[in-house]
Amino acid sequence: MLFFALNGVGLVITELFIGFSHYVLGLDGAVFFNIALIVGTGVATLFRFWSYKKWVFLPASAPHVDPASGLPEAPADGPAAEGPGATRATGAPGRAPGALRPLDRTAGDYAEL
Repeated sequence: MLFFALNGVGLVITELFIGFSHYVLGLDGAVFFNIALIVGTGVATLFRFWSYKKWVFLPASAPHVDPASGLPEAPADGPAAEGPGATRATGAPGRAPGALRPLDRTAGDYAEL
């Protein structure tokens, strides 16, 4: 979904350049339209490159992202969080392993819901 949203922003950037040259600068004609289209496409391409690198295609060394919350998961072998407000997500005592809330399930379990 994020991929398509960022492509939409890139499309809007291209259209802003065309609209600016036509309505603000008053440049009519095929030559001015093509110049605005080329410049707008170039700026939108730079935006897409930057945004995909930052949000869509993350490096393999990046922490895993929880599909339910969209937040990075803590490393499994890392030290436990400490300090005020730091909690560890564990099941309630006496709860059966299959009786987890939907947000506590792994990504593979969502097909069962």
